[in-house]
Amino acid sequence: MKKNCARGLLPALAILALAPPATAQGAMGREPRSATAFELEEIVVTARKRVERLQDVPDSITALSASALEERGVEGIGDVLDFVPGLSMAQGQNPGTVTISARGISQVRNGEAPVAIVIDGVQLSSPNQITQELYDLERVEVLKGPQGALYGRNAIAGAINIVTREPGNDPEFTARAELANGGDRKLRLAGSGALVEDKVLVRASLGWRNFDGLIRNRTLDRKADFQEEWTGRARVIVKPTDDVSIDLRGSFSNLEAGAAYYVALPDGMPNNTSIPVLADVLGDGFRRLRDVSAKLDYEVGGGTITAVTAYSSTHEFFHEDLDWLPQSILEASQDLRVEAVSQELRFTSDATGPLRYVVGAYWLDTDREVRTEVFANVGGSMLSVADTPEANRNRALAGFGQLNYDIAEGTELTLAMRYDTDRRRQTDPRTGITRQKSFDAWQPKASISYRLDADMMAYATWAKGFRSGGFNAPSGVFAPVFRAEDANSYELGLKSEMLDRRVVLNLSAYSTKYDNQQTFLLDATTGAQGIVNIARATARGLEAELTARLARGLDANASVSLIDSGIDDFDGTGLYKGNQVPYVNGWSYALGLSYTTDLPGGSSLTSRVDYTANGDLSFHVDNDDKRSPVHLVDLRLSWETGPLTLTGYVKNLFDERYSVEFFAREFIGTAQDIRWPNEPRRLGLEAVWRF
Repeated sequence: MKKNCARGLLPALAILALAPPATAQGAMGREPRSATAFELEEIVVTARKRVERLQDVPDSITALSASALEERGVEGIGDVLDFVPGLSMAQGQNPGTVTISARGISQVRNGEAPVAIVIDGVQLSSPNQITQELYDLERVEVLKGPQGALYGRNAIAGAINIVTREPGNDPEFTARAELANGGDRKLRLAGSGALVEDKVLVRASLGWRNFDGLIRNRTLDRKADFQEEWTGRARVIVKPTDDVSIDLRGSFSNLEAGAAYYVALPDGMPNNTSIPVLADVLGDGFRRLRDVSAKLDYEVGGGTITAVTAYSSTHEFFHEDLDWLPQSILEASQDLRVEAVSQELRFTSDATGPLRYVVGAYWLDTDREVRTEVFANVGGSMLSVADTPEANRNRALAGFGQLNYDIAEGTELTLAMRYDTDRRRQTDPRTGITRQKSFDAWQPKASISYRLDADMMAYATWAKGFRSGGFNAPSGVFAPVFRAEDANSYELGLKSEMLDRRVVLNLSAYSTKYDNQQTFLLDATTGAQGIVNIARATARGLEAELTARLARGLDANASVSLIDSGIDDFDGTGLYKGNQVPYVNGWSYALGLSYTTDLPGGSSLTSRVDYTANGDLSFHVDNDDKRSPVHLVDLRLSWETGPLTLTGYVKNLFDERYSVEFFAREFIGTAQDIRWPNEPRRLGLEAVWRF
């Protein structure tokens, strides 16, 4: 490991080294929890489609409870991943475009995420839904490693399970208002109660944000990162009998925002943050999200039948400067429309015996239309010079099952399998030419866990993951078809609780062989965007997560990730062999400290500091352009008295500047390199009223 990498990791490793060894227990199995004031909060998860203690699940999982989410100011998936070792997310171009990297497997532009994202049992059908705001949450669970057996074809590197708050019988209402620099105003309302006690329960939330922006376009003298959004969510749970529960959900999001405020750079300077946004066109766009779902749970002899039906629509449009210079040369626009209908049916056995299992089937039907148009300045007028429409139809079917069997006291065997078939069709509206191709894969998983004592468990896992291939837009620039990806992963892990459960320490080591990795290219002269495959790559890593209650009211957390990723074979010629996989941090860590103290009059004060660090990463397969390590510090101070909580916060305390995205001209066909700037320092005040 490089010296600067080792120096960067020393603070995290020092904290992890302070964790004391586990004390021996006389009996195998989980002992009842004692009720001391020093115990850490116990977290339950539904990662395996049933309720279990986090520390009893033989998978690498990071889970944040409602209190942890609020204490850390989480407002989106990107905020969650800041605290998860080995995972990261970068947002650029427009509000719906993201790049998620998980254990050396990255997302590509126009491609699907390497992690399945599920909200209240419904998987997101489009990556353009990922950046929606998250609030009124009960829990977020991040599963790492291939999770395709239960979560499907896009869980090649993991899954994110998001659980919103359920309605209850007791009436409750929460109002949340926030002011921050850049003219940022937010208001969120949430209410819950029973229409018929124990039979019809309702919860609804509404959010509004208006943000003037912090990043200035120097040419136009206007803020480039403005945003206005309305969001809403409603949930009705109907329980006609003791054995039947019907969960009805709906949500919407209307977002208007700045887009594509890239900065043109001299060659090979991805860390040059001194040049401002200079485009002569103010990029802007909108996104409309609509989601409805119905979930039926029917308890029968031996288990529960669950049926989940969902519909979602995504409409996104943006217009941008395509030369990113003060001169009027090129512009572009893109219109995206996605509609999806899904149906899942499964049976989950009771957890009363040594054998527990889940079996089910899944169906997804997706329509996706994209139109990309490029305009050029011809004689002082912007004229269309390239128009690339495409219409895609995707039908996916899957059958899956997983069983857990206690083969001996303290020893559990897990066997799982899923078969996916993904039938894709693309039509060129200009010519009527249609392409069709099917992508099929088996996704097995086997795991064995063994309790060393009541508070320590070791496990070993082998799993295969799959992400479907697809079609590039019919441009004539890129190959018509990009291949499906496959991941073959091995993992060893250790989960432990120590010092009367005041300390939790989880460790894991993994190795993943990765075939046909998808990577993104852009030809700016034609507007064509394409995905090509890296033949073979490898990722090996170590992860550690520590949570500790150091004293009454004083909690600490630390996480570390080390990833050694490399391209084994790019295209069979030796090109780029041994290079780092793009958008993968070789090392990262997060440190947090929180202290709560009681004040006179029944109030309390909570202070929190979080420090995250990410090592250098390569933006392209040639590794010529790398981002320097990024170090960020966030502060929060909350005063709670009765129903009122006031919080002041600072994000990016030292106003660190870096490139979230970078594209070298050699890979996108432009006249210059471009970068996407990060969000500057944020200062804000939030008030929450609960009654």
